[in-house]
This record gives sequence, C-alpha cells and structure tokens, in this order.
Amino acid sequence: MKKIITALLLLAAITIEATEVEYKLNENQKIEGTFSADLNKEQSIHLIFTKNSKSNLYEITPFYMDSEENTSMFNVIETKKRSSIISYHIQNNTLSLLLSHKFKKIEEYIIVDFDLNTKKQTIKKIKKGESNTVFRLKNKTIIINKLKTSWDIIEINSTKTISKSNIKINAENQKDFETIFESSPDIVNTNEYVKNGSIQKNQAFYNDNKIIFTNTSNSSFNTKIITIDLVTKNYSFIKYLNSEIEKIKDINTYIYNNTIFSIIVNKTDAILKINKLNKVENLYRASLNNELANYLDSEIVKSLIKKASKKINKPTITVNKSIEHKLVLNIDYVDTNTYSYNYDWWLHHWMFTQQVHMQQTMHHIKVNLPSFGPNPMLYNDLAFYTTKTEKKSIKLVMNTDFSINKNASKETINKEIDRDNYLDKLKKNKDLKHITASFQEKSFRYIYYSKPLKKFQIKTSKL
Repeated sequence: MKKIITALLLLAAITIEATEVEYKLNENQKIEGTFSADLNKEQSIHLIFTKNSKSNLYEITPFYMDSEENTSMFNVIETKKRSSIISYHIQNNTLSLLLSHKFKKIEEYIIVDFDLNTKKQTIKKIKKGESNTVFRLKNKTIIINKLKTSWDIIEINSTKTISKSNIKINAENQKDFETIFESSPDIVNTNEYVKNGSIQKNQAFYNDNKIIFTNTSNSSFNTKIITIDLVTKNYSFIKYLNSEIEKIKDINTYIYNNTIFSIIVNKTDAILKINKLNKVENLYRASLNNELANYLDSEIVKSLIKKASKKINKPTITVNKSIEHKLVLNIDYVDTNTYSYNYDWWLHHWMFTQQVHMQQTMHHIKVNLPSFGPNPMLYNDLAFYTTKTEKKSIKLVMNTDFSINKNASKETINKEIDRDNYLDKLKKNKDLKHITASFQEKSFRYIYYSKPLKKFQIKTSKL
C-alpha cells in the first residue's frame, strides 16, 4: 500500500502516485455529492460536486485514475447553475466529459476536455435539443436529436472534433417514425455483461457504427426497427410480424452483432427466433418445449413459461460472448413492478444518492410536521424494491452459425458483477457519506466523504 497523500484545492492540476487519495474542501465549499464511473474497464473518473458560497458558483472537482492507479486531479469546472453528468469518454490522450446545464431558460451541453499529458482544460458549449438520446461509446459520445421529420446527429470526439449531420425521414415511414419515438428509448449497453436487458417497448442499441431503435407493440406484438448508419448517414426500416406462435402473451427482443434475437411466449410454450437485422427471413426458430427439449431442463422450462406468460412479468433474452467466442443466450423473466434496466448504472446510482440526500434534507425540515398514509421515503429505497428469488434462467450456448453447442463453456468474457452488493457493504459504515464507485475488470474504486476525518478519500479494492 502506497502512502496516502492529502490534496488541497489547487489552481494547477496535479498527479498523485497513490492507491489511496485524500482531499479536503475549502471552508466555502458545500458538498452536493460525488460521481464515479469506469473508462473502458481500466481507468476511472471520480467527481466531487460542491456549491461555493463565496463565488455562488457550482463546482466540479475532477479526479482521473489510470490503469496503474495513479491519480490526476484537474482544474475545477465552474457553472452558474447545478450541472449533471450525461456522458464521458477517452480518445487518444483526451478525457471528455459531457454536462447538461440550464441557465436563464437556456439549455445547453457543456463539453469539457482534459489533456491527460498537459492537464490542460478546454470547454465548449453546444445547444441542447428538445428530444435527445445520448449514446456513450468508448471513444466518443453520440447525440440523436429527434425533430419533426428528421434526426440531427451530433458526434463528439472532443471540443475540437464535433461532427453534425441531418437525416430526413421518408413520408412512407413517418407514422412508424412517430411510433418508435413516442417515448424515450431504453438504451442497452452490449459492451458489458447484460443479464436481462430492457423490458421497455422502445429500445435502442449501438452496433457496428449503427444506431438501432426498436419498438415492439404491446397489442400486435410486431417489432419495428429503424437502423441509422453513421457512416453512410442513411437509415433503413423493417417490420417483423411475430406470428410463430398462437395466442401470444408477450415478447422481448435483443440486438447483438447485427442480429435480432426474440423470445415469444404464450401460456404453454416459448419460441426462440433469430433474424438477421433488416431481413425478415428466419435464421433460426425453435420451440423450448420441442426442438430445444433435449438441451434444456424440462422443469425449468415449464416454470419459466408459466411465470413469463403472466401479465405482471416480462420475458427477457440477452446475448453475451463466451470465453470461447460463442454466443451465450440467457432466457429469463422479470417482475415488471420491481425491475428496471439501467444502461448507465453509475448514473442511476448517482441520481439515487442525490435523491436520497435531498430527501434526508427535506426529512429534517419536516420532522416535526404530522404525516399521514404510507411513508414515501420507502418508495425509492433499493432495499424496499429488491427481493432475492430462487428462480433459474435458461442458458444456451450457440456457435456462430446458430447451432446449439451443449458442451461449450457458458463462462462469458464480460463478468456479471453485483455492484449494489459491494456498495451496500460500504454504506453500512455510518462514518461514510456520498459514496460512489466505478467497477474495473478486477477491482472497484470508490470515493466517499469521511465524517471523522472531514475529508474525501478515493480507494481501490479487489473484486
């Protein structure tokens, strides 16, 4: 363990060679919260949000930790109003943050670049659209802004490299365009382990320089897909008629490697269907009760079909790459009242901790006021929402030609990590506040405020 170094607020950025870092605020800085996230499973960022009572500005103090656990502290970011982190990425030696900011009814994105060599900070502001979908990739951020009859597409590599384009919708696709974008899509991150994925009817994926938007009707169970090619700046539309089984109760889909995987259930059976993206012909179709019966546990199949076909539940299907570079399919179901997919777990956790902080503040204000009915503080309590059940999913390994490989390993390259479990252990320590964490391939890094020390600390622990 290296020596712990205390870093006070400096005008110049510094680099700290330590696996544990301490940071003390100035007296005029009031804590708003923290934020942590991984960068490509190797590096991480850790942000401290404060309000400066002297300047009346909101401040973000950024820390960057490289793969060797060396930490750099960059210059403070100042904004007139509270900002929220929307995206982040690294390209070459530039770390970029994307912030959402609103001041005097003007909504904008603030792009902040940090040169990892010189520590120089560069800032650029761009106008924020009314209906944005943001895709965070390893080396850039893509913003899709839906207009009335077209999309504005903004690709951000850095403050110096921003490309803009517009793709118009053909008149014959306008109605489907409105259906697919009638609500914000659930973005699925296929670059990490995905256990269950999204259960929303509108979903979005990034794959091979393509943005893919899907919509599955809750009544007809047909699936509509719009694919935007970021290279050619064209789009394509296709509709899949999911009629492989009678009296459908529900359906869910998943996009992986330019292929759409569907699980379709009724009360007595479930169909696994595979199509090439933008091709209506089936590449694969099999019944869990018939064609796949020799590969599956009949009792697990029976239980899954029974549960997945209930109105309260939703079937799910995901695909993850195995250590043998085969396809590991996970067929499952979730309770729609308690489950939600979080593409950006870090953002979900950060917003939750911010909300809890605000609720605690309101609780202190209202502590002496009478209250009636159920306790609303429970509604956002993860312990209240999360229950552990002993249900088993179905795992199938497929070769790249979609044939079943019964003897292949089911171990995946990206590992499933119970992030909340690691954080819950930290939360039990009542001396720690404002805890957020990033999860690397073999470790997790976390920042918190120590009440006894009256300092922030950034630490690393093994998974």
